[in-house]
Amino acid sequence: PDTLAALRNGGVARIEYVVQNISSRILLKGIQLKVSFLGQNASSFVVIGPNPQYLEPVLQGQRVSFLVPVLATNPNNGGTMQVELKEDGRTVVISRNNF
Repeated sequence: PDTLAALRNGGVARIEYVVQNISSRILLKGIQLKVSFLGQNASSFVVIGPNPQYLEPVLQGQRVSFLVPVLATNPNNGGTMQVELKEDGRTVVISRNNF
């Protein structure tokens, strides 16, 4: 996997994310994970493959990792990558990371 800083160079970067279920609930529902970009360079980034990604339910305490391949169409000054995690269609977490 690459670091987010690789998105500044242009080309394809493979960004790894890890999701851990820290909930105390037993009910398991499907998870949808959507990646988007914010800022003036947002149109320079394209997620390659399915977006959102659909993940199997994650058991309590379990972790799952996945790769998000992203094409940066040209070298740039950075931006913000947003990852939105939904459980059964309801937003649970939004993570924003600057690069």
